[in-house]
Amino acid sequence: MNSEKLKEFKIKTFGTTDIQYNEKSIFLEKHIDSKTVALLRYFIINRDIPCKAEKIIEDLWPDNDYIDEKKVLQTYIHRLRNMFTKENSFKTDFSAYINIIHKGGGYQLNLSEDTEIDADVFLAVIGEAVNYENYNDLMETVRSLQSIYAGHFMIDGAHNHVIIKQQNYYRREYCSAVAIILSKLTELGEYNDIINICESFFIIDDLNESINYMFMKALIKTGQVSHAIKHYDFITKKMRDIMDIGPSSDMQMLYKSIKKESTKITYDSAPEKHDSTANPDNIYNMVRSIVDEIIAERLDNKKAMYSVLKLVVTDPSDQNDYTDIFETVMLRSLRIRDIYAVLDKHTSIAILYGITDKAHEMIKKRITDCFYKIAANTTAEIKLTIMPAYGIE
Repeated sequence: MNSEKLKEFKIKTFGTTDIQYNEKSIFLEKHIDSKTVALLRYFIINRDIPCKAEKIIEDLWPDNDYIDEKKVLQTYIHRLRNMFTKENSFKTDFSAYINIIHKGGGYQLNLSEDTEIDADVFLAVIGEAVNYENYNDLMETVRSLQSIYAGHFMIDGAHNHVIIKQQNYYRREYCSAVAIILSKLTELGEYNDIINICESFFIIDDLNESINYMFMKALIKTGQVSHAIKHYDFITKKMRDIMDIGPSSDMQMLYKSIKKESTKITYDSAPEKHDSTANPDNIYNMVRSIVDEIIAERLDNKKAMYSVLKLVVTDPSDQNDYTDIFETVMLRSLRIRDIYAVLDKHTSIAILYGITDKAHEMIKKRITDCFYKIAANTTAEIKLTIMPAYGIE
């Protein structure tokens, strides 16, 4: 393969983990089992670092009951190597670009300099963003970040503690970069762009308070005070329902000030006569404000964009660890695009995407039946709650 083709070899970590050549996955899905994929994710995270066999097994499969752990690990590494060399969609040897070698008494993932990892590109874009002041540069950075950050880091393996740590890191970096760009756009007075960026950002993470704060201020600057008030009510309710926290003092002060100003306009001011010869930008903002208010009023009636499921086991003995059972139940009961995490030996949560209220009872029944089938002799009781997160479609 020539050097131009080498540049088309990419590792994708945001959203679903994948390795692509010419924008197509190199993997044949039917050949990939969950443990092999978990091992691939682990090596990508620890790329260019020798990893001891004992450490890999401890991080990935701490509760395993393998008789020969190292032999099992060797089997999965052998499968990965085969995928890199012949058992892939292209039936091509990619070992010159990606390979697993023995080093320092362990295993190490080696990548060629021409292999592109979206996480590295993402951090490079963020590193440049802090120096930009020009409007065009800032907007181009936003487009680049949105293109790369297509979903949270390795969201398909987010139940593993190693991945959760990395996921939180990249989420913080993304939120921080967007906040910096929004601050610079605020100085430039580009409020409509700020609103558009925030609305796109909320698809990924709508609970970041600093972004919500700047979104509300931009709404106010464009005359959409009513929408800002409704958004505050909506997002603070969601924060309490999902995270059990209230808004910051800055958010509360902003809300009180716009609420007071809104009341003053409503009761103390005469209605403003519409001028058909007004500036087109003012007419645009007025129309947009009306549309946004209509949308905001319907927020609570829209179907959930996603729902948060919480599974809690109450065990009279308080001696049993249900971690492994949670893993099995969630894998068997949820869809591929749903994600879950085991919080402790008695608690597990999941994010369910694009489900209707009618499906809640069906999901509860499926999880309940699966749990008691696996833990047939348990005296424990389970409590399942599903909390919908509403938003604009």
